[in-house]
Amino acid sequence: MESTTRKAYRSHCTSHLLPRFGTVLLRDLDAAAIGAWMNEQIKAQVSLRMRVATRSTLSSILAFAVNNGRLTHNPVGATRAPKTAPLNRRRPEQWPALRREFNDYGPETQLLLDLTIDTGRFGELTDLRPEHLVGRGAKPYLKVETVAVWPGESN
Repeated sequence: MESTTRKAYRSHCTSHLLPRFGTVLLRDLDAAAIGAWMNEQIKAQVSLRMRVATRSTLSSILAFAVNNGRLTHNPVGATRAPKTAPLNRRRPEQWPALRREFNDYGPETQLLLDLTIDTGRFGELTDLRPEHLVGRGAKPYLKVETVAVWPGESN
């Protein structure tokens, strides 16, 4: 995870999530509570961009809890996401060189790379290593296994 992403997540938690949910037990967190919080964010005139970002951060946290058996489902999925305008992302300057590196892998790979950049996932793409690419033949695929480690915890 890029340091800027980590910083953004920390900001979302300290400024928006912990003040509202810091004392709420996971088992008591439901779609109604999340919906009420989202409405509070609108009334407090929190920007659309920040509402989308903090909802996404909350969803990621709860997905982590589901994956670790702390919750049976992610209640964010039962709420309506704020409507957003299309993002106007700028492609990084390394983009042409990176695209040329994958030129021989065909149009599907090029499409995947374009999608990665256009959805703002460049940090994840640049963390890929040659060993993640399996089967350099007719149907190569990526095999990436990640482990989330929270500050203060060890693998």
